[in-house]
Amino acid sequence: MADTDEASAKCTLTVAECTSKPATASNVATSSTSRPSKESLKKRKRNRCYEEELLKLETRRAQAELDLLLQRQQQEKQLHDLRIKVITEAAEQERQLFTLKKELLNSNIKSAMDQGLLLFES
Repeated sequence: MADTDEASAKCTLTVAECTSKPATASNVATSSTSRPSKESLKKRKRNRCYEEELLKLETRRAQAELDLLLQRQQQEKQLHDLRIKVITEAAEQERQLFTLKKELLNSNIKSAMDQGLLLFES
């Protein structure tokens, strides 16, 4: 990410500036043997600006993808936590239901024994 920020900081020209500014002798490196044509320099400058702009766009896209992945990860964790909570609550309700059924059954057995309705004891 730091590399992309450095590259972005080096080129402060916009795409419009890249296509509209002509290359001047002051911003063109010259060599003693050959000198690139103005058109060639314009193309290089334009291409460099397009590449830098593309790099910025790709960086923004990658950051957006990362943000979406992090958001999805958070949502998946929240969903997992909700599932655990629902399952835990359902299990607690089942435990309470079985406890109540056991108490009712024991009460019915005791009542039947008190009335002499049972032939056997458990």
